[in-house]
Amino acid sequence: MAANAAAHLIRLFRTELWLTIEESLEDSYLMGAVFLASGVGKNLSQRAGHAQSDTTEAIERAAQRVSDKKREKLRVFMKEHPHLKMFVQGLTNPG
Repeated sequence: MAANAAAHLIRLFRTELWLTIEESLEDSYLMGAVFLASGVGKNLSQRAGHAQSDTTEAIERAAQRVSDKKREKLRVFMKEHPHLKMFVQGLTNPG
């Protein structure tokens, strides 16, 4: 079992490294946008009163993107093993 896990890790190392770099770039893009929006908001607040924005939606989109990628990756891996069966959450009769 350990040998299979190690082989799986080695087989996916390049792909996982690429996904990690890709996610880091996506997060950096988001942070850059946040810093830019914060600077604009600060400038507007100094000139015209109060300016504020909500980043909740951007954070939720980023979290959903990561979740979707992880879910799809695990489903693809599980499909390689026909003796495993995936059940839909909440399904009472998997039969």
